Amino acid sequence: MPSRSLAAALAAAALAACGNYSTDDIAFVEALPTREALRVAVPAPPAPAACGALGEASQWTQARTTGAAMNAGLDWILGAVDLVRSLEPTERHRDQRIWGPFPDGKHPGFQGRVTVSRSEGADGIPVYAFAFETQRPLLESTWHVIIGGQFVGGSGRTGQGSVTLYFTTIRALGLNEKPDDPTVDVSIGYDRRADPRRLSLSIPPGAAGFGLVDFDYGFASWTSGDSHLDFAFQDSLGNRVVTQAGFLPSGAGRGDVTLYPASPPPASYQFTVCWDESGCVTAVADFFNVSGHCGTATTCVTPGWQTICPQVKQP
Repeated sequence: MPSRSLAAALAAAALAACGNYSTDDIAFVEALPTREALRVAVPAPPAPAACGALGEASQWTQARTTGAAMNAGLDWILGAVDLVRSLEPTERHRDQRIWGPFPDGKHPGFQGRVTVSRSEGADGIPVYAFAFETQRPLLESTWHVIIGGQFVGGSGRTGQGSVTLYFTTIRALGLNEKPDDPTVDVSIGYDRRADPRRLSLSIPPGAAGFGLVDFDYGFASWTSGDSHLDFAFQDSLGNRVVTQAGFLPSGAGRGDVTLYPASPPPASYQFTVCWDESGCVTAVADFFNVSGHCGTATTCVTPGWQTICPQVKQP
């Protein structure tokens, strides 16, 4: 991956770097996204339990699978960011810092650099624009942005930012390394100014990547330990399944699901599944038993399900 290639180049350069930051250097480094800002952390399911008649909550395990896939996409950024934090800038200007250029050890003929530029935004709040770039110095003088973004605030740990992974450029340069790498640009947003902290990752309509279908994925986490994940996937029958999953700190939670059938009739079905901290389903509100939690029954509604389900937070 380009970020990993650039990260490897930066790592080699880091061996010779002093790592001495000025106070102003730190402001530029702190504008880069942090690992905490770009991480989906859904509660980990416990060891398999002997669940009752309603079975295990697949919505929980699917949320974990989706979160892992989102993190794989976010890792395109984090490896290079972590290493930039360990390096002294190569160039210093009043409102800009540059790291590099460094040779790309994984892609002969390419070199990479990172630039962070500062401007003044509304109410005097600083705005930082950052770019991870690549170049073929023997063929052209153009620098190609493969990861670009903007940050508003004093620190990536408490501010708001956006990042774009330019996969159209990455693929055009032949720098993609996995078959499921996206074929279109992917947008990421994060906001850590309030509780809950928010993270989004958007796969454009008709596209796919990182093992994710096209959807606007959203993750929210509270200081209390509660969390929420909006996600979509395609099941083994080709149906599109959209889920809003909320979790208590214990892992108990609720999934509000909409299923869009792959074949006619062109209808959608909505149902709710709730589970305890062991991952066992405790209540279902599924009038047509689309989820199959009630076996071959034609309907599946747990009496009093509204009071049985955990009261999860909504972002």
